[in-house]
Amino acid sequence: MLFGTESDCILHGYIKKLGGPFASAWQTRYAKLYPNRLELHPESGSTKPELIFMDQIEDVSADLVHVKNEQCIVVRTRDGKIVLTNPVGLIISCA
Repeated sequence: MLFGTESDCILHGYIKKLGGPFASAWQTRYAKLYPNRLELHPESGSTKPELIFMDQIEDVSADLVHVKNEQCIVVRTRDGKIVLTNPVGLIISCA
């Protein structure tokens, strides 16, 4: 099953992902963390979410990393790295 029920969602809320040309711009995403994946939904809502499956993740930074004036979590996958941060004032909710 690719998309689970909302009942197995662990956390959800807005985050910022470093992306765009040359990974130079912060992009707001609505994130949903499930036991087997992280879904990053674009703001437009009209396109499919980016899916990061847990078996693709090789490493997650143990400490916050300073990137472009933000305290970030760096997730390393087989395909590269994903830099995420929590926008100021926005809360990530527990299910």
